[in-house]
Parts: sequence; structure tokens; C-alpha cells
Amino acid sequence: MFDWAYTHSLTYVVPPQLTLAPFFSSNAYRTSDHCPAILKFAQNHKNKPKPFKFSNYITEHKKFKEAVTEGWKVDFQGHMMFRITKRLRLLKKEMRKLMVSKGNLHENVINLRKDLDEVQAKLDKNPECREVRKQESITLRKYNDAIIYEEECFLKQKSKIEWLRVGDSNSRYFHNVVKGRNHRGKIHAIQNQEGTIVEGREVCTIITQHFKKFLGSRMTCSPIVDPSTLFTKRIGTDTAANMVTEVTTEEIRRAIFDINDSKSPGPDGYSAAFFKQAWDIIGDDVVQAVKDFFHNGRLLKEINHTIISLIPKVQTPHEGD
Repeated sequence: MFDWAYTHSLTYVVPPQLTLAPFFSSNAYRTSDHCPAILKFAQNHKNKPKPFKFSNYITEHKKFKEAVTEGWKVDFQGHMMFRITKRLRLLKKEMRKLMVSKGNLHENVINLRKDLDEVQAKLDKNPECREVRKQESITLRKYNDAIIYEEECFLKQKSKIEWLRVGDSNSRYFHNVVKGRNHRGKIHAIQNQEGTIVEGREVCTIITQHFKKFLGSRMTCSPIVDPSTLFTKRIGTDTAANMVTEVTTEEIRRAIFDINDSKSPGPDGYSAAFFKQAWDIIGDDVVQAVKDFFHNGRLLKEINHTIISLIPKVQTPHEGD
């Protein structure tokens, strides 16, 4: 807030990108020749849409299996790996709807805690009332589901903590971990090749240009004169033959179910929990796609892509070496 000089005979010229609004309060300025005002800066940039990230608590939604089943019925032309990627992309819209239908998880917990306090207060005044006892039991179950199977599951997944189980009731701990990760994971400024420090949205441009030049560069490689000199230790014939045997369905299933629920096998945003909970619907297609890869050796770019995440080791990375 700024204290702007104010008179009836004086008109302020405000730039179009600024908004000058008088600040009205219960205290009138009376005989004073000053009036407080609020200066607002217009937001010129638009927030970028956040990438899709599957929340594991959605697997407990009563319509989760139904949404996956309906989305998996849509047929696409092409090999199985291509069809799976198209179906997963199509399902993102339905998964977002399920997440939105849950509302704000933290607000739900606060509201249910308030309802639980009120109904338990009624129960204390009238412990013999069967209707109040039934209402208290229902509210308590809803509160436990919201705080354990939804909010804490969401925080556990977002905080990337693997050594705590859902139900440990460490919501405050999870909140602190999430805040710490978000704070450490932001790069507010960076130094470019010319030594100039850039801030804001230009940081993304500088980083992208660097990795495009770094990962897209070509260089001359020296030819290998004698390939037999590269490897001095060799495996036996039987072991080598066993390594190229056909991958079984159980091996594929076990490999997927060994992945932690909070981990995402690919850059599409789906966690391992999605594949596990929907395995009875999508399992056969996933197994076929994996087996097709071992037969033809072809892997889609959508699956072979990865995400490069820069984690600053200091609070101000541009001040480092």
C-alpha cells in the first residue's frame, strides 16, 4: 500500500498496465489532504498448465474401474504398444474428472473434523441416543477415510517418502517434506554462457537451449580396431542362451508389481499404482506390448522419452561455479 497525495483538483495519470484504486476504510480522511490508495500491477503472463500426474488415491474411487474399462474399449489401429499409449492419453481426461470430483482433500479433512467434533459433542450430552451414535460412527468412518486413504496417500506420493506406510498419520511431516521439496526444486535465477544472470521465465529458455546443444551435438568417434579386446571376461554358453529366452507373462507382471506405487514408469504421469489396480483390465495388453518389443525390438518415442529434472544443490545456483 502506498500513501498517495490526494486533492480534488489533482488528477493522477496511471499507466495502462497499472491499476490505481482508492482504499476505503472505516476511518475517513476528514480534514487531511491525504488519502490511501492501492497500486495493483497487472499480470501479463499466463500460468502454464500443469502436466498430468495420476494420484494414487483415485484407485479407491468407486468409478475408477468403470472409467478404465470404458476407456480401454476404444480401439485404435496399430501395434499394441501404440494402442496402449493412445488409450492412456484418452484416459487422462476421465482420471482428471475423478480427481476433481474428490474436491480439495485438505478442505474435506477440515470440514469432516468439524462435523466429527460437533456430533461427538452431541453424543457426550446424550450417549444413549442410537441415532446420534449411528451418525457419529458414519462421520468417524468418513473422517478416517479422508485423512488416511486420501489426504495421507496423496501427501505420501507427493513427498516421495517410501519408508513410511499409508496410515502412519504423519500428515504434518508429509506437508513439511512437500514444502521442502518444492522450495529446493525451484531455480529462480541462472547464469548464462555470457555470464549474465537471468531470472523469471527466461530461466527455462536458457536451460532448454543448453540441453538442446549438449544432447543434440555430434562428434567423431574413433573406430574399434580389434573388438575382441574390449571384453576379457565372457559368460558361458548355457548362461547366454538363458538370457535370450522368451520373457514370460509372470516375469512381466512381477517386474511391474515390484515398482513402488509412488513411482512413475514413464513420463506420461501414470504411477505404478494405476497399472496394479487396473491390471485385471489392462494387464493382457501390457504383457503383449512388452513381448512384442522383445520380438521386433521397436520402442515408441513416447515410451522411450524421459524427463530431465534439475535439482539445485544450493539455494542460489547462479552463484556457484
